[in-house]
Parts: sequence; C-alpha cells; structure tokens
Amino acid sequence: MTYDAIVIGLGGAGSATAMHLAKRGRRVLGLEQFTRAHDMGSSHGRSRVIRKAYFEDPRYVPLLVEAYRGWRSLETQSATSLLSITGGLNLGPPEHPCIRGVEESARQHGLHYERLQADALLERWPMLRLESHEVGIYEGDAGILNPEKAVRAFQRAGEDAGAELLFETAVEAIETHASGVLVHAGGKSLSARALILTTGAWSAGPNPLVPSPVPLTVERQVQLWFRASPIEDHRSDRLALLIRFFDDRSYYSLPDTGHGVKACRHHGGAQTSAEHLIREVNPADIEDVRWFLERTIPGANMDPHDARVCMYTNTPDDHFMIGAHPNHPRTWLATGFSGHGFKFMPVIGEALSQLVLDGHTNHGIELFHPVHRGHTKP
Repeated sequence: MTYDAIVIGLGGAGSATAMHLAKRGRRVLGLEQFTRAHDMGSSHGRSRVIRKAYFEDPRYVPLLVEAYRGWRSLETQSATSLLSITGGLNLGPPEHPCIRGVEESARQHGLHYERLQADALLERWPMLRLESHEVGIYEGDAGILNPEKAVRAFQRAGEDAGAELLFETAVEAIETHASGVLVHAGGKSLSARALILTTGAWSAGPNPLVPSPVPLTVERQVQLWFRASPIEDHRSDRLALLIRFFDDRSYYSLPDTGHGVKACRHHGGAQTSAEHLIREVNPADIEDVRWFLERTIPGANMDPHDARVCMYTNTPDDHFMIGAHPNHPRTWLATGFSGHGFKFMPVIGEALSQLVLDGHTNHGIELFHPVHRGHTKP
C-alpha cells in the first residue's frame, strides 16, 4: 500500500503533523511504538507552560501567536478544554539575560506585560518568597496546556480526517530513495511518497532510524507534584505559573489545577538516552526541586505525592530542528525541541505539512533549518 506520507512518532509533533496532512486530503499513515498519549517520551505530564513573551528569542513570538489560535481551534474541533489562562511570572535579577530577553521579546512585538519590583510582587502574591533586588515580568496571556488531552485531540482530529494511526507498532528499518520511502514496521513493508520523522529522543539514540544532521543530546527531566498549604493560595485562580532564574539554574512551577503544585528544574538534568533513561525518581531529584520551592513558594515545600520522568531532546543551540533532511531524500524532520517545544505543536504540525506538500511554509521557521544555522548557544 502506498501512502502520500508516513509519520513516525505520534507524540505532540507527529500527531499534529498527521492531522494537518490528513485535513489536506492526503493519505497518511502514523506509526507509534507505544500506546496513545503514552508517558514514555516528552509529550506527557498533565501540564505544559504556554507563554508569548519569549526569553529564548523574539523570533518565536509570531509562531506563538499562531499557536494560541491553533490550540483554540483544536479545542473547538475536539470539544475539549486544552488551554487554561493563568498568567505567568518570570522572576529573577533585573540584569539576568532571561529577564532581559522576556522584556525585549515583549517590546519588539507589542505584547502587554507588567514589570514589578519585589515589594509589589509580594503584595500581589503574598505566598511567594523573593530577594529584595529581584523583579517580576508578568504576562497575562500565559497559561497551561494539558499535553495528554492535546495529543489525543490531534489524533482524533487526524483520524476523523482520514489518517490511519497504528500504535504499539515498532519500526524496524527505513529505506529512502529519490522517488519515495519504504518503511518496515509490524512485519509489513509500507511505501510512501514522503517520510516525516518526529521521533523525539529516539532521534538521538545509539541507533537512530535515520542519523540526525545536527548532533542531539537527551537530558533526563523530573516532574514533581506537591500538595501545598493552604491549598486555596496555590490554585490557578490565585497563583500564576512561575519561571525563576537564579545565577546558575532555573526552575518553573504551575499552580494547582486539581493535582497539586507542579515544580521542575528547567535543564540541568543528566545526559542519557531513550533506551537508558532512569525512570525512577530518587531523593536527589526531590531535594533539588525543594531547594527552589523553599526559596520561592514555601507553602508548597512538602513531600511530593506524584512524579514523572521525561526527556528533553536538545540541539546544540537549543533551537528546534525542522525541515528537509539534507542526506535522505523525501525525508523531513521535526525534533530537538530542547525542552520548550510543546506549546508550538499546532503551528509546527501545519508548517511541516506545508513543507512536505508545498515545498515551503508561510510560517517563519528559518531559525530551525537543519543545516543553515549556527550550532552553538547564543
């Protein structure tokens, strides 16, 4: 059977891409080695941050504006609530490059934000603990996405549009040719005019299906949930999501939406691989996050009641990798989301489908080209 496109990996990026391809009337096959909306990769954990004032680079902001629209459209299609607006605080010393980056991206794109000194922050959010010299950049549009619900919504919408999605189906080998691709999976040989690889951490393993044109590393990340006291002060109607920048590390927390306060370190995890990831949470993981809570939200500094381990797949410059594979014909990539990609999935799925079908996209993703860019962090 010949398909217009085969998508391998049905996390956020793969499920969104399969949906967009199917909506354009193409015959699409999606292959996933695990179950629907599984917790083995990087598209799980009950909640994900979404924000527009982007310290990573102002060039992301137009894509974020489109992503918000995409999430709201998917909510309408799926009759499912996926995005909750809570407001977001970026906290840290005023000279920190990430604080400056948040303000610069907001200024460049005319985003509304508030810059607050520590005393004003504590008056508004008395449950916080801050240093007197720190500032907060408040963005009212920031919020929380539910990744498992989102992945399922992409998948249902794709299937409704005609996509064929197969789960618990491992891919054994791939052959790429100028005229098409051949994928060996589940005991079958499947051909397609195009191949899209959205395999996350499996793009960086010791034996990837197709070698990456950019070196990738996999980082272990721990997600923890805490019961805060008093609980009413830490719910999403009182407490915003937080990102706090210290001199040598950063953390984030999401207010209680029914399962407790979620708190995590952003980067700084051990280098690993999808095949060798340690999924058990150890005391050092917990103490690291409690260090942040004690200094930021002491009311949540309790023993965690739930935990999940996931992975960041990092590029050398922490920007995504999206585009045609330079060494394999008829093959496109979307990976290396470096711990900040999930919020973009509606627009990434659309951009990737346009690249495959039209040869170009109307979304500004030049920053993510697999080859034509620098390979070190700015």
